[in-house]
This record gives sequence, C-alpha cells and structure tokens, in this order.
Amino acid sequence: MAVEDAEQYADLLGWAASKGITDTPPELEWAGDSPTLGFSLRIATFPEAGGRGLTAARELKLGELILRVPEEALMNGKSARQDVELARVLASCPSLSDVQVLCVHLLREIAKGRTSERYPYLVHLPRYYHTASFYSSFEAQALQVKDAVSMAEGAAQSCREQWLEARPVLGKLELGRRFSTFQAWLWASATIASRTLYVPWDEAGTLCPFGDFFNYACPGVSYDSPTSTQDTSVEDGDSYGLEIRDRLRDGGFEHDRAEYCFYARQDYQEGQQVLLCYGTYTNLELLEHYGFLLPFNPNDKIHIDLPSVDELNPGASRGCQEAVSPKDLYIDHEGKPSFSLLSNLRLRAAPASLLKTRRHLALAGQQISPESDKVLFQWLKTKCQTILRSCSTSLQADELLLKIIDAHPAMVQIQKFLAVCKDDTASPSIRSDLLFNASEHLHAVITHEVEGFIASVSHSDASSTSSLQEDLRLERWRLAVEWRLGFKKVVMRCISRCSRL
Repeated sequence: MAVEDAEQYADLLGWAASKGITDTPPELEWAGDSPTLGFSLRIATFPEAGGRGLTAARELKLGELILRVPEEALMNGKSARQDVELARVLASCPSLSDVQVLCVHLLREIAKGRTSERYPYLVHLPRYYHTASFYSSFEAQALQVKDAVSMAEGAAQSCREQWLEARPVLGKLELGRRFSTFQAWLWASATIASRTLYVPWDEAGTLCPFGDFFNYACPGVSYDSPTSTQDTSVEDGDSYGLEIRDRLRDGGFEHDRAEYCFYARQDYQEGQQVLLCYGTYTNLELLEHYGFLLPFNPNDKIHIDLPSVDELNPGASRGCQEAVSPKDLYIDHEGKPSFSLLSNLRLRAAPASLLKTRRHLALAGQQISPESDKVLFQWLKTKCQTILRSCSTSLQADELLLKIIDAHPAMVQIQKFLAVCKDDTASPSIRSDLLFNASEHLHAVITHEVEGFIASVSHSDASSTSSLQEDLRLERWRLAVEWRLGFKKVVMRCISRCSRL
C-alpha cells in the first residue's frame, strides 16, 4: 500500500522543476510553461515493497514517456569538472577512476551543506546502505559460500584502496575530517554503486535526481499487481507462468533531447508502483551492488565447476574438449542445470565409443544414452550434497535463525534472547518457545552463531558504535542468512530434481 509523502518532498519537487525535470508528456506542454512534476508520477512510500518509490499519478501506458531529466540536473564526471576548484584539484591527480571522481564530487557537494545548489536533492539520499562494502568480517563469513565470502571481503578491501588513493584529493579540497573519513567514502561509494544510471561517456554512470527514486523491476517477471519485486513471491520451484521480457532497460540518455528519459515498462493503473529495470542480476549481485534480495528471482543461479576429464568416466579418453565459458555453467533458480552445463556433463559422462556417433546429440540438448545421463545426474547430486556439507549450518538451522532474528529485530532484543537461552535457571518452556521448539542440536547451532554476532559487534570500536549502527549490522547479518538460505534452497531443488531423473 502506497503512502504519499508530498509535503516532505516539497523542496525537492520545487528544485527539480527549477532544473527542468518534468513528468509531463512533451505533447501536452505549452510554450513558455514551467516544468512540473506530479502529472504522471508521485513520490510515495511502499512499506512492504521497496520503501520509497514512485507511484502512478494517472493511468500510464506501456512505452509512454513518463519522466525527463535534463543533462544539467545530472551529477557525474562532467558536472564535477564544471566545478572550477574541483577540476583544478582533479587535474593534479589524473589517475583517479571515474568512480573515484564521482565519489569526490559527491562528498564535496555534501560538505557544502545548504550552500550546495544540489542540497534539496542530496538531503534525500539514503543515510545508510547494506551493500557488500559495508559488511564486517563476521557478516561476510555469515554468507558461508566461498565465492560470496570472497565477494564481500573483496568489496570492502577495494573500497578502502580507492579511498586511500583519493585521500590526497580530499585533503586538497579541505572538506573537513567528517567528509574525508573512510566511513564517508563508504557511503559515497555505496550511493554511486546503488543509485547511478548508465551514460555512455562515464564509466561511473550518473546520479539522476528524481529518476533514482524508481524501485527495481526484475526482468523475467510480469508485474500485473501493484507490488514491487521485493514483495513478489511464489512457491519454491514454480514460476506460475511468469512472463519473460527481453527489454532490460526502461530508459536512457537521449542526446537529441539532452535529457535522461524514462518510459513505462508496462501499463500502470493510478496508485500502482512504477518500476525500473536496472538489468539482470542474481541475488548475490543485488546484495553486492544494491543491498537487497528478492524473495523470488528468476535470474538467480549457482555456478558449478565441471568435473575433471575422467571423473565421470575414469580412464576414458576424452580427446578434444568443447570450449566453454565458466559463466554458462550453472544451475538456475529452479535447480535445473543450464544448457551448457548439461551438454558438457553429457560429453564427459558418455563412453568414448558412443561419442563418435552421438556427440552431436549432447550439443543439441539431447541425451547420449540413458546410462550416461544417470551417471551425470548422480554426479551432480553428489556435487550439490558436497556444497551443502561445506556450509557450517543446515537449511533448517537457517530457517530457524531467520525466524529468531525477525522476532528480535533490534540489537538489545537479540542480546536478551541470548541471555535467556544461556540462563540455566530459565524455564525450559520459555527457552523452547524462544527457539520455536527446536531440537537441542539446532539450539546449540543457533546459540553459537548469535554469540558470534554479538561478539563481533562488541569487538568493534566502542567509540564509533551506536545503537543504530548495531541494528544496521543486525540487518546485514539477517541479509547474509537470508541469502545463504536461498542459495541452499536452490541446491536442494537440484538434488530433488536429480533424484527424480
């Protein structure tokens, strides 16, 4: 349900109109009219569907131009170099990347406070993010899967390296300590990672006032009801006939107009949330760049390495192997192996005698023989079981842990939960209720991880840790648990599928 916040955004709407940002179709504008907002779109809050976003102010049609943002309102490398002082300092450090330049530009404008001409826009930027660069060591490890842990740890390290390289520029600009710290850089970097839109002249993209209020629409899902993708869920393993869309972009910078233009990706009724597709992402990529997950993501996948040449058929000579891209080797959100993974497994599982005459069948997506298919699906099942065993908690434990975190959504509550669980004098029935009647084994597993989380927070710099920051870390830990649970569900679907074949 959308809750409109018109008064809260009055200054932003006035500033946006002064910059020429408008949602009035060009054919309805009269010469000399001032740009306005509110004809096609309204800012609204969707508590259960992505938070702040844009709702249709009228009936919108598929393909209709619904928002235009002039180039002068955009914030990117071009606008950075229009700032004479900033351009002079940047010229002395030409090695900075486009992302670093935009981070510096953003921090400089933020440091100006109300004197910045962009203040009405900047003041409405999020104050915190859950992108991977913010993850502590514990939160990264909570992802459990090696590639995911490496991603989170690498994101934080990369962000720190970029900050160290840019510190001389921040110093020359004399932004003040508050806007030159690593925490400030983390915020700016996350703002750019999660809010910029593509432009052809800048690898960092561009911040687009008002245009960055659109919430994410997942490609592959048809949104016929007034919900965002973050409120869209279906039963495990069933896509319910969701429409697959080829169009992955719903807007872009148009040079002939010198405007960033946005188009309706479908028909919308008045009051329905209007969404924008940023691109195709797995849930891990959404967590890395945007700091959220989708309950149902048809683009989710788990990469699977091919077995060694003789692992499926020991002693067999394989001859020349097919060239294959690792990114094409995966199981999808329903647990099905990709075409490339399945065909390559078939080539490895089949006896050499059959490959001479039936190799083409695997390359056409068909089995070479029932016997070799049985071998490959048994291998894939075993591979998935090994993946699950490599995780430190079970799927059932993760489901229980999510329930517990949701029942204790603040740091002080999770601390009280642990205290009761460890209190030998507490009533067994009370502890059982807190743990949703879990077994003793699950009790021990859950208690161990909760203890680890609380210890990781208490070991951080006490002088910089507030109750808000503690609660934010709890939210990131929850996201890590939610992601690994979704990962394990996909693996379990693959195991079930292999068992049936």
